Amino acid sequence: MSVLGSWLRATIEADKAVALVMEQDPRDTIARCDAALAILDEHDIVQVDGIGKNARVTQIPACKTCGTRHGVPCRTLRLLARGYRHREGYDDEWSPA
Repeated sequence: MSVLGSWLRATIEADKAVALVMEQDPRDTIARCDAALAILDEHDIVQVDGIGKNARVTQIPACKTCGTRHGVPCRTLRLLARGYRHREGYDDEWSPA
């Protein structure tokens, strides 16, 4: 998992935990958090065959769903993270292009 993916998962899981404790009716918040966590799982990073610097086949990181190899994490995760851009730990380099 990428640094963005790890940060995003921790942020979303923290929101979900707070909702369970603090909100009178946390169903909407929990549903949004569960949906975001499912998106994270769908766009996890996997290793795929690619061409390395020495022109040999090697394993490189890619999005499991999008297949994005360059710019991992993929645009989908960058867009998802954009909603949390005001949170501590957000890196402006994660902003979608």
